[in-house]
Amino acid sequence: NSLDSIENNIDEPINDPSIIPTYLISKFAKESVKVVLSGDGADELFSGYAPFKYIFLLKFLSIIPKSLGNAIYSYSNKLKQKDNYMSFRFLLKQVSKGFGYKSNEQIFRWMSSFSERDIKQLFHSKYFNFCSDANIIKKLGVKYGKETKNLHDQISLMFYENYLPEDILMKVDRASMYNSLEVRSPFLDKDIVKFAFSIKNNFKIKDDNKYILRKLSTGKLPNSIVKRKKHGFALPIGEMLRTSLRDRVTDNLLSESSSISSIFNKKYVEKLLYEHGKGRDHKKKIWAIYILEKCLQNIAS
Repeated sequence: NSLDSIENNIDEPINDPSIIPTYLISKFAKESVKVVLSGDGADELFSGYAPFKYIFLLKFLSIIPKSLGNAIYSYSNKLKQKDNYMSFRFLLKQVSKGFGYKSNEQIFRWMSSFSERDIKQLFHSKYFNFCSDANIIKKLGVKYGKETKNLHDQISLMFYENYLPEDILMKVDRASMYNSLEVRSPFLDKDIVKFAFSIKNNFKIKDDNKYILRKLSTGKLPNSIVKRKKHGFALPIGEMLRTSLRDRVTDNLLSESSSISSIFNKKYVEKLLYEHGKGRDHKKKIWAIYILEKCLQNIAS
C-alpha cells in the first residue's frame, strides 16, 4: 500500500504525516499528467500561517513563567483528547511549550513534536548533554534575531529558509518522485520571492492571512475558495495509530532489534504507545519516532 512505499523508500526522517495524502494525490495525478503545479511557498512568503495574525502576543507569552507552561503541558498530556483538527485543547497544549522562551522561538516550539522535558525522557542519559547542546530552535532564534529586529520578518525568514525546504518541499518532492511525478512551485520564482519580501507585513495580514492573494483571487475564483479558512493537509493519524497502524508501529518500535533501541528509552516509548492507545494524544511524538525508525532501517539495509 501507500505507506509501505513511503517507508521502503524514505531516506530522511520526514516528521510530517501529510506525506501520506501527498503521496496519494501524486499517485492520482500521475494517472493523467506528468507535471503539476503546487502552491508551496505562498504561506511562507505571504504570511499564510495562522500564528502570523497573533505575533503581537508573542512578547507577552515570552514573559509567562516556563514553569506554568510545563504544568499546562503536563496536565494536557494526562487528558483524553478527541482527534479534532486544531482543537482548543490541542492548541493550548502546543502553545504552552513556548511559554517563557524568546518571542522568535515561540511558534517553532509550538510546532515541535517534543518539549525539552520530553526529549530528556526520550533519550538515554548519555545523550542528555547532546540534546541541550543541539537546541536548533534556540540557535535559529539567535541567528535571525541578529539579521533583523522586526519580529514578523524574523519568523517569516525562519519559515522560508528552514520549514519550507526541510519539511514542505522535501515532503512533496519525495511523495511525488515516488510516483514519477514532477511538481513545480511558481510562488518560488525568484521575482515573486523578491516581491513578497518587499511588501510591508501589514498588507500580508490585513483582515486575514494572505490578504494580497485573496484580493487577487476575488472574482477569479469562487468565494467559497477565496474566503475559506486555512486547513492543513491533515489525516486522522491519531486515530490511525490506535487502530490500523497500531500493530505495525508497536512491533517496529518495541522490537529488540529496533534501530532506535540504542538511542531512546524503551520504557518511555512504551508509555507513549500505551497512553495514546488509552485516548491521550501522543500522535506527534509517536509518528516522529516511528518515521525515524523506518529511515534508520533503510539506511542500515
